[in-house]
Amino acid sequence: MPERDFWLALCGVSGIGARRLDRLITTFGSAQGAWEASAEDLEGCGLPAPVLSRLLEARRGSDPEEAAGRLARLGLSGVTLLDLDYPPALRSVPGCPPALFVRGNVACLSLASVAVVGTRRPTHGGLEVTAEIAGDLAASGLAVVSGLALGVDAAAHRAALGAGGVTVAVLGSGHNHLYPGSNTGLARRIVARGGAVISQFDPDALPERAKFVVRNRVVAGLALGVVVTEAPAGSGALKTARFGRALCRTIMAVPGPGSSPTFAGCVELLREGARAVTSAAHVLSDLALPGPARSTPADPGGVRATRAGWSGEACPVSVPLDGPVSQATAVLACFDPGEVVPFDRLISRTGLSVENLSAALGLLEIKGLVSRQAGQNYLRI
Repeated sequence: MPERDFWLALCGVSGIGARRLDRLITTFGSAQGAWEASAEDLEGCGLPAPVLSRLLEARRGSDPEEAAGRLARLGLSGVTLLDLDYPPALRSVPGCPPALFVRGNVACLSLASVAVVGTRRPTHGGLEVTAEIAGDLAASGLAVVSGLALGVDAAAHRAALGAGGVTVAVLGSGHNHLYPGSNTGLARRIVARGGAVISQFDPDALPERAKFVVRNRVVAGLALGVVVTEAPAGSGALKTARFGRALCRTIMAVPGPGSSPTFAGCVELLREGARAVTSAAHVLSDLALPGPARSTPADPGGVRATRAGWSGEACPVSVPLDGPVSQATAVLACFDPGEVVPFDRLISRTGLSVENLSAALGLLEIKGLVSRQAGQNYLRI
């Protein structure tokens, strides 16, 4: 049985995320080893009692092959870090989700994208600027990423669809408990139009406050930049923007009326160094994309995976020297332009772990400096 099936089975257990999966694989040598380990050994690995109980119950109820069949019956695809179609932008994020559960077009997750987020209670003006920016970005060929929440998120998704573009919705719950339920129809339209609805949580996971914070990091990680179109102080959209800043994404905000409390969060971001934008043209300029980025048209039959330029924004000086950007620079120096190098040889040359090397290569792919070839080989462009 493929190792990825065991990854998906483990990630389908509530409470097993990136850190716990990494600990399990490190302890038992593989996801299969972890799945087949004794209850005593799993307990010794540090799994909390509730998580251990759910894992043992999952093992009694089905094997990984049956778990994969269940995903198929739910209309979901499982994508793991072991797969070539794992989103390259997200792969560059330290501690990225080891697996994603996807309804819709997996290929669209590799499109160059921009996150458009904001308040759940927008003003008429906020909705107008959201629709204009998101619609024009989608028409230019960029995918629009948001969180399927009420208000700005839903407006961004609808505008992208209205422009004939592609949009990706990231859930803060499992697919079987899509939240808010009132956006179920919108989720269906996103999938029908060649986009995707994704979650890192097992399909039965309930919506909880902590999950939405985790969701915000994925929204930021998928994108080249984050645009906050309207947000009061304390809005969850500010967390998305700050996650994006920590990941060296370009952060943009719509200034709005200075006296309006619903734009106070945007003003806060601007004071912290975000770029002021009022149109898609501003966004494209700040992302160093000269003019419309005609990367891929909407194609419900299968969007072609393409890349767009990175923003070129310098990372904050607080980024540690062993962080993903410095590691990517070191990896790039390990092979000459035009040279094709196998993944395992890059491990030998760099001394990086599999996870860190994968993250560095993902970042280089997004920048257009490295191209992934067949057979886990990499070409320096």
